[in-house]
Amino acid sequence: PGALVLDAIGRADDTQLSWVTVGGRQATLTGNDYSAVIPVNEGTNTVTVEAADVPGSTSSKELTFSVDTQAPFVRIDAPASGVTSEQLVTVSGAVSDAHLATLTVNGSAAAVTAETFTVDIQLSLGLNTITVEAIDTLGKTTTRSTTIELDYDGPVVQVNNPTNGEFTNTTPYNVTGTVIDTDLVSLTINGTPATVTGSDFTGSVNLSEGANLITIVASDSASNTTTRELNLTFDSLAPQVVIN
Repeated sequence: PGALVLDAIGRADDTQLSWVTVGGRQATLTGNDYSAVIPVNEGTNTVTVEAADVPGSTSSKELTFSVDTQAPFVRIDAPASGVTSEQLVTVSGAVSDAHLATLTVNGSAAAVTAETFTVDIQLSLGLNTITVEAIDTLGKTTTRSTTIELDYDGPVVQVNNPTNGEFTNTTPYNVTGTVIDTDLVSLTINGTPATVTGSDFTGSVNLSEGANLITIVASDSASNTTTRELNLTFDSLAPQVVIN
């Protein structure tokens, strides 16, 4: 960015005014009105205005003022963009500006303490946009946003094979089915990760002679969980024929 400059204008009352300087720079005189373009810095500035008349008398005045060209700094620390099953979430972050006027979260005023803010908001089911807006006393605005999805529902799991109560003489046994969840993170069969391709899953289990419990657990990124349990009987023994 280029150097900061300021148009300094004012008036020096003297019937024999000779010259005026602002911050050491010669000002342009129009009658008793003066104007000058002076360099300034971001933040606090002190400038001396000096005037002299024809006989050589001088006077000066020191002015202190603040220059603020920067919009407020805003950072959202939480929540992270993603998926949650919690309807009430805490929005927190940092904000700084020498002349901060207001800070709002989704349009509601938020308190600022030591350049940090924290406020609880209620999410709606589905995708939510959280918008933090800071405005300073000069009207400069900074907006930051994040998105978070509220998801109450666990994955939809359907087991195609086996059916509950089925008998088999095969081990390992191939368990298959479908799972639907846009944010699925895991699916296990009796604790072992299954292979998921699209919405289809498959995995094999080793069976023990007799009754076996097949437990399928699917979880999504919002920590919603769906469990399906089926009974499968492994019978590898041939019938015994007894002739009396």
